[in-house]
Amino acid sequence: MRKKKYVILFFAAFLLFGEYSPAGRLPITFPVFEGQLPLGYNHKPTGRGDDNMNLTGKSNFPFVFGLSYTTFAYENINFGKQTISKSDSNWLSVKVTNTGKVAGDEVIQLNIRDKLASLARPVRELKGFKRIHAKTRRVQ
Repeated sequence: MRKKKYVILFFAAFLLFGEYSPAGRLPITFPVFEGQLPLGYNHKPTGRGDDNMNLTGKSNFPFVFGLSYTTFAYENINFGKQTISKSDSNWLSVKVTNTGKVAGDEVIQLNIRDKLASLARPVRELKGFKRIHAKTRRVQ
């Protein structure tokens, strides 16, 4: 005897046909090889370049990796100051345009690297981010 099954998907068709663009980001890094573990986004330099345990330092999917059905263009990136001291603050402005065919979310990130620190600092540090929603061909 065959039983009928019903599936209620609500908005799944919007995802499948590209009418809605999901915007998730990874909270961790996925390595290429087990020998790269631990592979954090903010690892300290090893002295042999940007590597992880004698490997390339590249990952399958890096921290904050995500896919989208739309694309974004970054233009006019401006910093308040190129050099800051320990007690200074700074600002950043950027023009982000949704160049794709559907509306979507983008996460704008500010990552820094202190090459002149007296103590070893991480190769990359996430200092700030902002999530925006942009309609097609709209500038944020």
